[in-house]
Amino acid sequence: MDIYYKTKKADIKVIDTSILDTRTAKDLLGTAMTEIVVTLLTYVVENNKEYQQERKRI
Repeated sequence: MDIYYKTKKADIKVIDTSILDTRTAKDLLGTAMTEIVVTLLTYVVENNKEYQQERKRI
């Protein structure tokens, strides 16, 4: 996800939380928020993959 975001320069919008809309703020704070959101979402996806693999082994 992180690679896709950086290569495609995609924006992220979390529907439930307007502060996580990376389309609007392109200043320093908006860029920092975008990086935090992408990093957090990447972590969640990777953690979920590992969890699913562990469940398949059991």
